[in-house]
Amino acid sequence: MTLERKYEALIKDVRKFEGDLADYNLALDKHRSDTKPDDIEALYLHIKNQNDKQRTHLDALFAEKRDMENELNSYEQQINDINFANEARLNDLDPEQRNEYEKLKQENNGLTNEIGIQRQELEDITARLQAAENRLKQDSFKQRAQHLREEKAQLQKRKDDLELQSNENNLPFPEARERFMTRIKQDNAEIKQ
Repeated sequence: MTLERKYEALIKDVRKFEGDLADYNLALDKHRSDTKPDDIEALYLHIKNQNDKQRTHLDALFAEKRDMENELNSYEQQINDINFANEARLNDLDPEQRNEYEKLKQENNGLTNEIGIQRQELEDITARLQAAENRLKQDSFKQRAQHLREEKAQLQKRKDDLELQSNENNLPFPEARERFMTRIKQDNAEIKQ
């Protein structure tokens, strides 16, 4: 036992001396490379400042964690108190009311589970609908069909205008003049828009 204690003490000394030796070797390397002491001191101060900032930040995080744990423990205690009070109230109920409470509690749990299942189904359907809409948006045939529909509507309007003009050639002069004036007014309104 004494030899083991002596061995552990010697190991500690060896590690301390190894650390000191590493420091001396680093100092010797800096001396050989003509590093100025001011540069080393500036680097030391920079690293020390970073360590201090990090230490302060970690201390703040630790304090915040401790506060949150205390708050969480407080909430858990409040929940336990409420549960204890509820159990006391339940014990005061007669057996018929207690059975009705248990029945309502089971119904509530069932409804909660059903709501969760239906919510999941709704999310699945919404995701499938979104995927289908994205496929339709990317479908070149649908885009081409939309373009052809618009072109068809324009050509239909032009055809109607041409038929109207050909019918106007057969109308008496005053009526043709009236229609012509109406069409000019409509065209001017469209141009203004």
